[in-house]
Amino acid sequence: MGLLTKDLQATPALIDLVAAWGRQKYRAALDAVLRNTYAFLKDVDLSSITPAQLTTRFECVGYAASVQTRAVSFFLNAGAAAGWPIGPRLMFGRTLSRKGRSAIVEPLLPRRLGTSRFDESRRLTLTERIIDKFPDFDPAWSARERATWYRHLNEALKVVNASANARR
Repeated sequence: MGLLTKDLQATPALIDLVAAWGRQKYRAALDAVLRNTYAFLKDVDLSSITPAQLTTRFECVGYAASVQTRAVSFFLNAGAAAGWPIGPRLMFGRTLSRKGRSAIVEPLLPRRLGTSRFDESRRLTLTERIIDKFPDFDPAWSARERATWYRHLNEALKVVNASANARR
């Protein structure tokens, strides 16, 4: 998505996105990242495209079948978070009988990793969201893998702390 450099440093786009978290500018920052990352979908109307048409678009740019469902789901949830209207045909597993086909519904937000129930009354802090993205630490990893894991976690937390300090 262009959020990290080859040596795993945060790009200005990631710094802007993190700094905008929880503020009015967040949707615009996320919108810019998504439009850049998914340029092959720039002419797609998400309120009217079918799931098959969207999947075909992902196939055309080389997404493997094993990751297509997750890639499409991520894209739709990120698009909804950016404020894009998502059509009812893209809402997998939902029935349209109550609202009709013309209704535009928002996708369900992803659940917090590791929980079977999502408590909507509890909003995760940015730090908790960052930590949720990291793989669980495994003491069986080699010393190099453990050191890399710690380094990346510390770098992510520095970005979060810088963002929190900028908001104050």
